[in-house]
Amino acid sequence: LSRMGINVLVVDSDLVVLGDPFQVLHGDSDLEVMTDHFFPDRHLWQYWARPEEHINTGFIFVRASPRVEAFLTEFLEEHVEPSIDGILRHWMDQQVFNKFVMRRMHHAESDEVHGLYGQQLFRNFRAKSKAERPIRIRILDPVVVAHGMNYFW
Repeated sequence: LSRMGINVLVVDSDLVVLGDPFQVLHGDSDLEVMTDHFFPDRHLWQYWARPEEHINTGFIFVRASPRVEAFLTEFLEEHVEPSIDGILRHWMDQQVFNKFVMRRMHHAESDEVHGLYGQQLFRNFRAKSKAERPIRIRILDPVVVAHGMNYFW
């Protein structure tokens, strides 16, 4: 759908929606996503945190653009095969997507991906070049967009 210029909200079937989900979006990013962190202001993108907790793929809003299409297409093409040289692909797509984002955010030659949470900016400050228009991924407040463990426990 984003290829056709349509913004997309993808949610898991076990997500509880208590109001209009579009009201919680900031509108300042290419992707707006939920997190599994209880305290993202302290734990988000930390090297010691489990990679699958940064972005919970159970709630992803995609603002359609050619850059986002290229970013998501690159992810899908990188992970389309069920195995590579006989090694099975990781079964947890959420972890795979987080590692893909982290690689682009922290280890790429340019600062092509920026993470946002509140007023915090996460990016590759050691990058050799600056991206003209980086992909911006906004992590939504887990108090407002809560995954099942936060909501039900």
